[in-house]
Amino acid sequence: MKRSLLGAIFILSLVSCSKNDTPEQKESKCLLTEINNSGDPSKTTIEYDKNGKITAVTKTYGGTDPATHRYIYSYSNNSINVEDVFNGKPSDLFIYTLNNGRITKKSGGRYDDTFIYDSNGFLSSIKSEDRNISIQYENGNISKMEVNFYSSFQKFIPEFNVKKSRIPFSETVCYTFERFGPVGYIEDAVLYEQGFFGSKGKNEIIGVKQSYGVNSPITTFNYSYIKDNSGKVTSIKNGGAMATYSYQCSAN
Repeated sequence: MKRSLLGAIFILSLVSCSKNDTPEQKESKCLLTEINNSGDPSKTTIEYDKNGKITAVTKTYGGTDPATHRYIYSYSNNSINVEDVFNGKPSDLFIYTLNNGRITKKSGGRYDDTFIYDSNGFLSSIKSEDRNISIQYENGNISKMEVNFYSSFQKFIPEFNVKKSRIPFSETVCYTFERFGPVGYIEDAVLYEQGFFGSKGKNEIIGVKQSYGVNSPITTFNYSYIKDNSGKVTSIKNGGAMATYSYQCSAN
């Protein structure tokens, strides 16, 4: 089954429409409705209810192995259920356990995941039988993330522009960084952006230093953004990959 890690990561219902993109600025709201990613390549569409909560996400892959995942969300006080419909047929059911509004466990996949938070409400650890992810923070942003996946090891050290607010999915929207970010799979990334995985990062990411193995060479990837006249990001470029954003905005 074709899956995508969006690290991570991964779709925010409320996106900045402000010309002044500083963390302190109160901003009007727009709905992010589509992401086209040249790195996969793929197209992700987002659906909302009348209150702006995400109800479904459809991710369609192109290339030589086309496929479609449609994730349908249902929410309750103690859990969130996400049904994965793969190429038109029911495939998986993911169940997320909530504790004080934060996800502490995900079941329904190959292995169950356990999520641990620090004293500031940031996701600091993800543990399961096949992976162990540790995340450190500084000044409200990820300062280092280490991923142990079976016998492989990866380390990510991001850089941020502290004068700019975080852009939804910017950490994980490019295929190069499919493992970067607190959560990676698309069904997780949707919930992360809605606040179910605790506090989100504060500032705009501008680069990532990535290494495989303890003593392996370090590769640096830089981010660049294109914004419209209202300040909304319309595209993100990272290396050879580019993601374009589409919105639906209502009058203030």
